[in-house]
Amino acid sequence: MPNMTYTSVLWTLLRFAHWFRIYHHLKWLQRTQWKSPAELRELQEKRLRAIIFHAYYNIPFYHKKFKDAGITPNDIKTIEDLKKIPVTTKDEIKAHWREIINPKVDLNKARIVPTSGSTGVPLKVVYDQKADAFSRAVNLRSHIENGLRFYHKWVIIGDTRTAPPSTWFQKLGIFRIYYINLFDPVEAQIAALEQINPDIITGYPSQLKLIARKMIELGADLEPVTVFTTAEVLDDKTRKIIERGFNTDVVDLFGCIELNRTAWECKGHFGYHMDAEAVIFEFLDENGEEVSPGEEGEIYYTGLYNYAMPFIRYKVGDIGVPSDEKSPCGRGLPLMERVVGRKDDYIKLPDGTLISPIQFHLVVKHISGIWEAKIIQEKIDRIKVLLVPDTNFSDNTFRRLKQEIMKICKHQCEVEIKCVDSIPREKSGKIRMIESRITNEK
Repeated sequence: MPNMTYTSVLWTLLRFAHWFRIYHHLKWLQRTQWKSPAELRELQEKRLRAIIFHAYYNIPFYHKKFKDAGITPNDIKTIEDLKKIPVTTKDEIKAHWREIINPKVDLNKARIVPTSGSTGVPLKVVYDQKADAFSRAVNLRSHIENGLRFYHKWVIIGDTRTAPPSTWFQKLGIFRIYYINLFDPVEAQIAALEQINPDIITGYPSQLKLIARKMIELGADLEPVTVFTTAEVLDDKTRKIIERGFNTDVVDLFGCIELNRTAWECKGHFGYHMDAEAVIFEFLDENGEEVSPGEEGEIYYTGLYNYAMPFIRYKVGDIGVPSDEKSPCGRGLPLMERVVGRKDDYIKLPDGTLISPIQFHLVVKHISGIWEAKIIQEKIDRIKVLLVPDTNFSDNTFRRLKQEIMKICKHQCEVEIKCVDSIPREKSGKIRMIESRITNEK
């Protein structure tokens, strides 16, 4: 019993230290966002030089990539020097996963997060404790700067299978988070929201749109401080429906699992503040050249804090429009004017129910053996899945995927799964993962 008590106390102290580290990073980030653009650029380049040095000497994948390109850390001193480094793709990350992870990292103590595969290509990302703390602080900043307070009730509508257990401070009423399962019927989600009466709501635009529509229809009355949308493209029509349904302002957040939060709106809605302390954005054209402000460019990320699994000149597959304006709010963080992207379709069932495309993304995310996937609704009662298997593919992959899709569709659709060598991509290079040929609902 004494050993168990000692272990419990030690574990509690370690967790407390982790959250204190998050708080320390958060306070620093709340100060640095008000620095001038020049000061933030200087900070970025200092952190860039450090992560490049680390990657060259500690990450086998990048050491080889740099050597093959004939460059060393001494060649990368400024943001402009990044163009000397070859880009890194999702396929490379998947194929060389172990070689991109710092060999000194204990994977048993790391946080390993699967992506949702919004490009049709799911993968896993490793955060050690230091990177995890900074990542959480960056994410918290975007929420706190838009109204979140420590005493608020915060609802996250998502996949409850991945919901973490409550922390000690949440049990004391600090940053209380309630999880609502987006796989539940919309009416059940509304009932849960009414019971909790949250101050803050975070969710996927496509799902929040369905909830907002039903709330308007039912005359439900909720007035949270802020509704945050994330992980999908938010168009003006969807924003207005969510704002009307929830009687509040909608703030869009931008990022990816590989680097977590990378940009966010403030209440002024003057574009997206890019998290300069955490990441460097490049907006490139099809020839790999930097686009001008106001022009569309494919986004390439260089992360500045995850020494466990660095992402350098990472082609994430998203498209954005950079801005040379400065936000009236006074923050010195650089701005992205808007996010560009084609949205996945909703799936309409024979009984008239609309299913959010995010549900299918989350199913693919959690099934082993899938390299790429595309889900096509060919008829009102027929769904075809194109699947590129990876080395972990088995009969169980096939069986689970079919079962999960049939469950989402309430067993109203026939599901055919076909293994293929490759899946055609859009012009952006992404796979349009959910496509319906019987509805225009997006």
